[in-house]
Amino acid sequence: MLSRGPCSIPDIDAYLDAQPQRVRRLVSETEVVLDVRAQEALPPPPNPVLSMLLVPLKVQGEAAGVLSLQSHQTHAFDATDLEFLELLGQHVAIALENAALREAHAPQPDGPPDRAAQPPRL
Repeated sequence: MLSRGPCSIPDIDAYLDAQPQRVRRLVSETEVVLDVRAQEALPPPPNPVLSMLLVPLKVQGEAAGVLSLQSHQTHAFDATDLEFLELLGQHVAIALENAALREAHAPQPDGPPDRAAQPPRL
């Protein structure tokens, strides 16, 4: 789903009815629940998520995570909300990429840590 780009799910129950294979829960290393609504072991949450927006985060063209915005109301988001989350996701991805580049190019200390570079103890 997110491999194609941002996604808006205005009504989770309707989405799961149309595509129940999309939501799975890993219970243990060997057990996967394919339909989370059919799982009776866990009580339903008091305030279930009824709509959500999902935006993939890509760093150097590779998937790095997902930015998710959720609501307890159906149809809580519109196209403007999705556009905002996409822009926010681009900024987050740039920050992640910058952090990775800075870490990759940071000088490695050859000896013991420099005490002068450490903040003073209070």
